[in-house]
Amino acid sequence: MLMDFGELIEKIVHEADLCSDENFIIYRDIDGNWHHEFIHAHPNDCSRKLSIVKQKDPFVLSYTGRDFAYGSYPSIYDAVLCNRLRAEFCDYTVQMEKASTDYLKMHAFIELIEDNISALSNSATEYIAALPLPLKALHEICLQNLDMCYSEWSSNTEVTSAAIKLIEEAVYKQMYQGTLAQVG
Repeated sequence: MLMDFGELIEKIVHEADLCSDENFIIYRDIDGNWHHEFIHAHPNDCSRKLSIVKQKDPFVLSYTGRDFAYGSYPSIYDAVLCNRLRAEFCDYTVQMEKASTDYLKMHAFIELIEDNISALSNSATEYIAALPLPLKALHEICLQNLDMCYSEWSSNTEVTSAAIKLIEEAVYKQMYQGTLAQVG
């Protein structure tokens, strides 16, 4: 049986010593199954393990229990999802010119998501977390609708609220049409 993202976070909350420096990694396999592994070894072994897992999942994340010491389940869920989106963003934009309009829009878009992930409904974030390339999928369905205001997302709360609403509506539309899962 596949472990979904919510189940993974639940396991981490219960299994990790949330005040320790114990290393663990989070990754997703090719079948969409989420994994976490504790690395009870020297930090160099953690780097070596990350290199091996990165060949299977380029967006593997590394944490310690201390990273989540004061977090609640929803905050850990959102933080890991945002870090996953950020890892995808870094991979996705590596070829883009840093001063290009496309890069600036993507950078603003990822910051909008990171700053406002808690404003999205649980069902929307669960759906996003289940996608193989969630940032790419969100970009493809949302960015053209948000294009007109990307420079104002962080400075104008009305524009930000409208942008989050557009993202939520686009995700729900795709959830019920079933087409977003095909992106990526």
